[in-house]
Amino acid sequence: MVSRPPRRPISAKDAEDLEPNESVFLASVLKGPNLYNPDGGIGSNASQKANTERAEKRWEWILDRMVEVGRMPQSERDKITEFPKLKKQKSKLSGQTGYLLDIAKGYVAKTADISTDDLERGGYRIYTTFDKDRVRDLEKAVHKTREDLLDEKKRPDTDTHVQFGAASVDPDSGAIVAVYGGEGYDKGHYTNNADTMGVPVGSTWKPFVLASAMEYGTIHTGGQPLSPQSLYQGNDLTVIKDQNGEPIKNDKGLPFRQKNEGTQAWGMITLEEAMEHSVNVPFVQLGIDVGLDNTRKTAMDLGILKDSFDSGNMNNASFSLGTSTPSAIRMADAYAGFASSGVHYEPFSVTKVVDPTGKELPQFDPPKKEEGLEPAVADNVTKVLENVVQNGTAKALADLPFPNAGKTGTTDQNKSAWYVGYTSELSTAVAMFRTNPKDKKLLSMNGAGGMTSIHGGDIPADVWKEYMSVAMQDKEKYNPQPFPEPAPIGTVYNPAPSPEPSPSESEVEEDEEEKDDKPTPSKPAEPSTTCEPFDFECMTNGGNTGGQTADGGTTGETDTGGTTGETDTGGTGGEEDGGTVTEGTVFGNNNSGGNSRGGTTG
Repeated sequence: MVSRPPRRPISAKDAEDLEPNESVFLASVLKGPNLYNPDGGIGSNASQKANTERAEKRWEWILDRMVEVGRMPQSERDKITEFPKLKKQKSKLSGQTGYLLDIAKGYVAKTADISTDDLERGGYRIYTTFDKDRVRDLEKAVHKTREDLLDEKKRPDTDTHVQFGAASVDPDSGAIVAVYGGEGYDKGHYTNNADTMGVPVGSTWKPFVLASAMEYGTIHTGGQPLSPQSLYQGNDLTVIKDQNGEPIKNDKGLPFRQKNEGTQAWGMITLEEAMEHSVNVPFVQLGIDVGLDNTRKTAMDLGILKDSFDSGNMNNASFSLGTSTPSAIRMADAYAGFASSGVHYEPFSVTKVVDPTGKELPQFDPPKKEEGLEPAVADNVTKVLENVVQNGTAKALADLPFPNAGKTGTTDQNKSAWYVGYTSELSTAVAMFRTNPKDKKLLSMNGAGGMTSIHGGDIPADVWKEYMSVAMQDKEKYNPQPFPEPAPIGTVYNPAPSPEPSPSESEVEEDEEEKDDKPTPSKPAEPSTTCEPFDFECMTNGGNTGGQTADGGTTGETDTGGTTGETDTGGTGGEEDGGTVTEGTVFGNNNSGGNSRGGTTG
């Protein structure tokens, strides 16, 4: 339940004591607080940076306009040259509260077409899908892993500015159960890392390529589904060929050779084994054979937003290695489609809204059930991803006492690392990255935690394991079940070609490189241009504040929404989980967004 927290105290200043530049600033913000308040607001276009720039331009315009209409002499205008110095606000929204508020309010604003200004006026009662226990568990898991593995004092050059974003989604409904967006508004971190785009997902994208091959077939199977037991060449620096069998050329006009992590001669390798060891070459060739457009369609059918595709690599073979940048919410939701045997629900965060008049708004029915994949396709992907856990790059999770499946992902120059995994009851994505707060560009994580490089099977998988180990012990909400045994699918493709000859040095093209299966990667090349995290002119909201549109809100410090159970947005206290009065939460009376297998939230 979201409602208005108590107003923060402000220092009083009479209007007659305001300096002219201060008065003009207030007039600038009144143009639209959500977009002109330098603290930020709701939506990807309402970041602190963008809002400050708008406010400064508006401030200049008003001053000049006052001269034009005779409200201020030019001589006085010439004296006003400095934009007011703003005091940094100390938010009372600690922990994950601010991020949960943003997600819920953004979802309400887009779903019911309510302006953010109307929401700020208060009076709305908003019931959410968030599970307070899972939110707490996820935050604790991140903090524990950070404390165990990262030391900013001991390794300031590598461990400083390392960030996490994570999200959990219910496969049976699409309900957003928990997020980890950052250290909290009270710590000055206003961007929701769980719900923004800008961090490439690496090899966690490969399951979409495999699913697309089983759904649409390849150029070699005449459109018939392809079996994950199909054999593909896996050797390092193998030439990638187009659908006509001709070598794809690199930017130097030479045959494009895809780089693996190391130089192991895999030879002909099944796609299942290639997924297990995260071998790049087979999936780059498979992506071409399937058709990149088909992979995009499969990803979109599972809830990945088109806006998150790497536009710089739309027709580049390395697109299949995860150069796109979906949010943690969207990745958790997409993998939830595998967990639910192909069923897809749009991720959502709000189950009910009551307006200031006491009327329940009609737009908040749970998302409709859709077929993201055929059941046999989804279940076969899960079987392959179970093998990743039991024998592959995620084997650190093999000892968990419940069935689980997932995929590791690490990107070029070690700038991000992911683990996305699921049980039948809960799908969770964990992203780890490092960003320069000055220019918001991704930095290499080589050396972080004292490790040569960070892989998805390292720290992100540690967070996932720590969190899911606790979550799955909640027997009132979860009863871990085995995944369905998949029906055989597809044609086994095995042309058994001769291994490619070793390339000359001039032919080597070191492109997008996956680093999941070896502790010491070879030096990668600079990736194609993608959205940097928090570059708001480049990116839009990845999680869609629950999934309706691509421009929901994730940033900014705001007051509406809140910290209580079922109350008016001007008050505190209320009903949660069927009547328990609880203050200081943002969780609805819908079993806190949890569920048991076969049920839905809301």
